[in-house]
Amino acid sequence: MPVEDDKVKRTNEIKTAIPLLDAIDIEGKDITADALLTQRKIAEYLVRERKAHYHFTVKNNQPGLFEDIAFYFRIGRTPILSIASHLITAGSKPAKFGSLPNSTTI
Repeated sequence: MPVEDDKVKRTNEIKTAIPLLDAIDIEGKDITADALLTQRKIAEYLVRERKAHYHFTVKNNQPGLFEDIAFYFRIGRTPILSIASHLITAGSKPAKFGSLPNSTTI
């Protein structure tokens, strides 16, 4: 495989998400993302810089965050602005959520 193709494969969704969103008006819009894009940097970018809202999916690939969210739901709470302060930034809308095995949308 040529070296050029190898470089292309190293650019993933995480590195391209913000540049792609820079090109469109998202203020006040709801942005959804899969578990791969559930990143603090992307959350902060959406809320603080672009004044958008987000709905992220959390899976067991982020065990600490997943366990915190699962615990929150087990004790009967509903997320309001922030349920995992180290990732979820104030200003995000409360999510419409459901419980799925090994994933939770926040």
